[in-house]
Amino acid sequence: MPTEYVGGWPTPPNPTQAHVVEQARYCIRHSGGAEVSLTEISRSAHHSPSTLIYQFGSYAGLKDAIFVDITLDLAERIQDAVDAGSLGDSSGVVDVVAAELVSWTTEEPQAAEFIVRQSPTDLRSAVSHRASKPLRSLATALVPSIGASTEALDRAIPIVHQAMNMAIRFAQAKPDSSTVASFLDVVVRSADTGVGLLDS
Repeated sequence: MPTEYVGGWPTPPNPTQAHVVEQARYCIRHSGGAEVSLTEISRSAHHSPSTLIYQFGSYAGLKDAIFVDITLDLAERIQDAVDAGSLGDSSGVVDVVAAELVSWTTEEPQAAEFIVRQSPTDLRSAVSHRASKPLRSLATALVPSIGASTEALDRAIPIVHQAMNMAIRFAQAKPDSSTVASFLDVVVRSADTGVGLLDS
C-alpha cells in the first residue's frame, strides 16, 4: 500500500517518492516552463507512469507533492534569512522576505511559475507536517497579531501562502526588492485583516 498522505506529500516520503519529486523538479527546471507531463517525469525518474500514480494516488497528488517540496525549500530559505537578520519588527521582516523572493524568483523562474500556477485549491491541505515549522515561523513573523496558538497559526498559513504567491507573481513582473517589499507590505496587511475576520 502507498504511504498515507498529509495533503499530497507523504510524511515522510519513501525513497521512490523522494526520487520522483526530485526528478520532477529537475524536469521543471530544465523544461523551460511550469507545465511538466507525467510521461516526462516517468522517463526522468525511470519509473512507469502507473508506478507514479500508485506512489502518489494520482497525477494531481504528484503535483501537490512537488508544490509542497518547492514551497518548503522557499519557506526554509526565507526563514533562514529572517533568523540571520535578527529582526524585531514586521517591516524589517517584509524587506528581508521581499529580497529573498526576488532572488529566488530570478534563480528559479520555472519553480516560481509552477507554484503560482499549481497551487492546490485548498492551500491548507497542501501543508505537510514537514513544512509546518518554517511556515508557522514565517506566518508569525509576517502577521504577528495572529497570536501563538496552533489554531490561529493553522488558519494563517493558507493566507500566508496566498500572499506569497501574489508577491511571487509581482516579483516576476517587476523584480525590484523595494517595489516588491511595498507590495508585500500591503498584502501582509490584508492577510492580517483576513486572519482577524477568521477569528471573529
